[in-house]
Amino acid sequence: MILKPVVTAGSVAVLALLQAACFSDRPAPTTGDDCISAAPSRDGEAPGVVVIRDFSFNGQVLRVPRGSTVRWVNCDSPPHALAADDGAWTSPLMSRGQSFTREFPNPGRYLYYCEPHPFMRGEVIVDE
Repeated sequence: MILKPVVTAGSVAVLALLQAACFSDRPAPTTGDDCISAAPSRDGEAPGVVVIRDFSFNGQVLRVPRGSTVRWVNCDSPPHALAADDGAWTSPLMSRGQSFTREFPNPGRYLYYCEPHPFMRGEVIVDE
């Protein structure tokens, strides 16, 4: 005997509810700067901030003065980790709400990317 699946309006509705339930534990998208305020920072620190959201860097090109500290904050659900194109530095894997800071003591152009998602690219330009 060969059984054939029967699709009815009721079975489609049940499948839609099951699918919605599977994704209900996902955190709501972050809006505004609530993710930034949750990320750790140091007293007296006034860094440039790059927010990671929707698989992109909000300051894809960030210009800062010499000696600045830059802070990247992951506001995405998936974890991200940064790496310099020249291999000079990397960050640990950051979960949502975590951050990474790095000081840029010398002028220049510093290209970087996300290790798990290499299509995500950014640049820090350090002025004199």
